[in-house]
Amino acid sequence: MEPQQAEIVSSKIENAMRGLSSVDGSDEDSTGYYRVDLPERIAGSDYSINMRNRKVILDVGSESYTRSVEGLNQYTLTGSASGGDVTVFKQRNQLGVRAR
Repeated sequence: MEPQQAEIVSSKIENAMRGLSSVDGSDEDSTGYYRVDLPERIAGSDYSINMRNRKVILDVGSESYTRSVEGLNQYTLTGSASGGDVTVFKQRNQLGVRAR
């Protein structure tokens, strides 16, 4: 159950990033955000979200789940948050995640 739940969470984050990348994409000073409702826990465990090296990384207990993000090469992925509701944001050439 844990791998499937981790996949759903990382997919929601990636979908929000893709949605933001299409908004005012040509404007160097463009900004925006989506609030994303995520579960507080995955399979009964606390988790954290980290964005780096073109990847969304979920650390759940002693396991780590990585989702590569393709096609957003013009952006630097940044930020981290604990499980639960988060904000996915775009600020110029950065896409990231932070606690709501």
